[in-house]
Amino acid sequence: DMVMLAINNASAAKSIFSRCMAPWNTSKYNNITD
Repeated sequence: DMVMLAINNASAAKSIFSRCMAPWNTSKYNNITD
């Protein structure tokens, strides 16, 4: 149970992190390319 809980927490944290960072990264790269 603890292993699955750790995996679920890691995936949730990764999705939240990528969701928060994605707009910043895309706008950053768009500014560089443009």
